[in-house]
Amino acid sequence: MSVSRPMLFFRSGARSWRGTALCAMLVAAAPLGVAHAQWAQDGAVAAKTYANTAEAVLSRHNAQQLAPRWQMMIGQFYASSATEADGRLFTCSNLYGSSALAPTTGEFLWSRSNTAGGDCGNPALSQGVAYLASSSYTPSNRNLLTAVDQATGQAQWTAELPAGPDYLGVGFGPAVDGGRVFLSTGRDAIVAVDASNGSVLWQASTGGGVVLNNDVAVADGRVFASTWHECCESALRQLFAFDAVSGAPLWVAEVDGTNMQHAAMALGRRVIVGSDSGIVRAFAARDGRLLWSRALEGYLSAPLVGQGARVYAVSGNRQVQALDAATGEVVWRRALPGTYQVASNMAWANGALYVTVQDFSGDKRLAVLNAATGHTTAAVPLSIRGSFTKLSVSDGQVYLSSEGQLTALGL
Repeated sequence: MSVSRPMLFFRSGARSWRGTALCAMLVAAAPLGVAHAQWAQDGAVAAKTYANTAEAVLSRHNAQQLAPRWQMMIGQFYASSATEADGRLFTCSNLYGSSALAPTTGEFLWSRSNTAGGDCGNPALSQGVAYLASSSYTPSNRNLLTAVDQATGQAQWTAELPAGPDYLGVGFGPAVDGGRVFLSTGRDAIVAVDASNGSVLWQASTGGGVVLNNDVAVADGRVFASTWHECCESALRQLFAFDAVSGAPLWVAEVDGTNMQHAAMALGRRVIVGSDSGIVRAFAARDGRLLWSRALEGYLSAPLVGQGARVYAVSGNRQVQALDAATGEVVWRRALPGTYQVASNMAWANGALYVTVQDFSGDKRLAVLNAATGHTTAAVPLSIRGSFTKLSVSDGQVYLSSEGQLTALGL
């Protein structure tokens, strides 16, 4: 294990924000329809690894050159994470509903209102189709999944999902894999929908009552869902595995008495979860056997990131560390300097980790770390809203969504 040392964020030379751009700054755009290093769904892929393994434009060597390309208010107070595929950027907000934008300019290509009339989630993209989940509590509980053409926004089908007192609100990160769309309804139900026509293929339960589901992770024919409790309950939190084709329960693993409020991550033959107690656990994806457990300093404050033989974790908002995926041993650990704290999810792309940080004065930076060592290679000043940012990296750009504001950074 390498020795922890302060991360040096604040060397001069970081390109500063040159005014807040409410309209698009025009730069050369890749032609629509050309597929590159896409971030196609929440967590990048159905396995929820938060790793873009095809990114080839950005690297730790040029990340210091990142600068804002455009910034706009796309929601009054909410906008989902940004997903990107085939030269189109997708998001959902309370102002414009579901929208497709030109990635390099922010120009709207189309928008459509949320079918359910309420909250909406992160668009999941596959084979020219965007899958859009929406949920409404009034006048009656409705959970809907709509498939729309990525190029035009025209609806292809809409599926009515479980709703009512036991199923309040769909999860906000649908997973697309093997011709199916998988969703958590937030309470109790995991649902699989046929991606071609919207028919519900199966529905499985995680127990009901006060149990809440995180979004699902899907890999190698299995669907994984971790649970947590709404308030003040001492019962065990659990990790479930279901067959992706039939929905049949495969195994259940008990975790601990603290919440797991981030989705499980499937990495190779393992499924990995972190809890509020700061413990990261790896289970065998095939049968649920506990493979290793590692206690970190502080609670897990962001979703886990996985790539190759490494698991990357943020704990206590202050520590970033790499774990060996096979053993759980700490490979390196870095503490943020001063009063800086992690203020976003973390993403892996082309050997680098991307994460936003901010200090008590409100200064915000995009920090880029060498994934092999944890050393900071870039610290780009940011002018963005809110205290927590949803971050994605796709096709040479970094997208930041916070309190309805969407920002794109590029070279």
